[in-house]
This record gives sequence, structure tokens and C-alpha cells, in this order.
Amino acid sequence: MADNRIQLNIAGMTLLITTQEDEEYVRKLADMIERDMQEVLSQNTGASVANTAILCSLDYLDRYHKANRSAANMRAQIKEYLTDAANAKLLFDGEKKRADALAEELKNLRGQSAQRADDDRRAAAAQHAAAQEELAAGTKELDGLRREYETVAAQCKSLTDRIRALNDYITNQDNEISRLKGVENEQNDTIQSQTKKISQLEDTVSDKQARIEQLVTELKSLEKIVSNDMTSPSKKIPTSAPAARRDRDSDSVRSPFEDESFPRYDSKNYGDSGDMPDLSWTKEI
Repeated sequence: MADNRIQLNIAGMTLLITTQEDEEYVRKLADMIERDMQEVLSQNTGASVANTAILCSLDYLDRYHKANRSAANMRAQIKEYLTDAANAKLLFDGEKKRADALAEELKNLRGQSAQRADDDRRAAAAQHAAAQEELAAGTKELDGLRREYETVAAQCKSLTDRIRALNDYITNQDNEISRLKGVENEQNDTIQSQTKKISQLEDTVSDKQARIEQLVTELKSLEKIVSNDMTSPSKKIPTSAPAARRDRDSDSVRSPFEDESFPRYDSKNYGDSGDMPDLSWTKEI
């Protein structure tokens, strides 16, 4: 992809950058920075451009870290959903094995019942042929066998009902697994969306940090020039300089951070979470 040379105007400063990103996208980022900096400047009239850029960068970093925490929470929820789905699958497999065992048991009982009924009929026929007087006893015995058969049939019906209940349970488990898969897909879509937002914030923060380093370098150069001017009594301030500079005391230079109107930030500005951004990089300034 070819590099694009784009000229931007942010906070009254013109920047010429080279990037492989689309020009429209880069200008949207620049407009966001311009809007945020103008909002800070409108609320803090004594703030400099460098301080405004630092405040905006802190705000971008705060958003970035909160987005990271939100993504981590979503990943934890998805992990719990996957664990529940795995447990449901194990339960489903166990119930299916039990259903197969009950079906095999029912098949064996039916075979045994049929075999016993055949044996009973043959015995009854033999007894009937042997003697008519034994008919009553044979009939009584047959009645007993019929009752036993009814008992076995009732057991078969009970087993059938249990199998039907297990099939219903398996169907419910299938539905639950389908629902969990749908939730997993929704969470994956949410993670992809959050990942894109995080990438955009990372790009914005990188641009802000580069701009802050440039502004800090310029500020140091200006402070050095002012310090040299103030330590040289013989050096006159040009009459074309602003009135505020001509009236400045030559024995001291007042830092903008000593101004009572300059905004100060502490833990109150970061909500109840107490998570202060990592400012260790400012040691290099």
C-alpha cells in the first residue's frame, strides 16, 4: 500500500504526516482531536496547547483501559458459558448411555416374556391332553402366569415411560446446547467489535503520544530560550513582542503550572474505581 501525505490542522498548528491509512480516516481522527482539544481549551482558558494535548491523551488512555477491562469481562463470561455447555454435553452423554442400557434391558425382558409364554402354552396343552381333571389346576396356573405377564407388561410400560422421559430430557438438553452456542456466537461478535474499537483507540493513543513528545520538545526549547533571555540583562526584549512578555519580571519565570486557574487532576477525576493511568512515561519529560 502506497504512503499518503496528508496535511492536518489541529489546534491552530499545521502538520504534514505520511501514513498508509486512508486519508478520510486520518482526517476523522484529526477532527476528533481538534474537537476534544477545543472543548478543553474552552473550559480552561489558561491552559496551553501542550497541556491540553496531555489532558486529551490521559482521557484517551482512560477510555482504552476501560475498554480492555470490558473485553476481559466478556472473555470470562464466554469461558463460563463454554464450561456450562461442556458439562451439559457430559450429562447428555451419560443419560444417553442409561437410555441405551434401559432399551437393551427392555428388549431382554420382552424376549424372556415371550419365551415363558410359549413354555406355558405348551405345558398347558400337554396337561390338557393328559387329563381333564387336571384342567382346573392348569387353568389356575395359567391365570397365575397371566398375572405375572401383566406384571411384566406393567414393568415394560414403566420402562417405556422412563425412556420417553429421558428422550424429553435429551431434547431439552439439545435445545439448551443450541441456545448456549447462540450466546457464544453473540459474545464472539461482541469481542470482535470491542477488539476493533481497542485497535482504533491504540492507533489514536499512539498518534497522541507522538504529538505530545513533539509538543514537549518544543516546550523545552521555548523554556530554554526564555531562560537565556531572562538571564541576560543586557538583552532587550523586542518592542514587537507581546505586551505580556515585555512586562515579565526579568528575575523569575512563572510556570503555567503555578497558575491557580490551571486545572489540576487527582483521584477525584477518575471515578470510584481508583484506577489511575500509568504516567511513568512522563519521567522522560
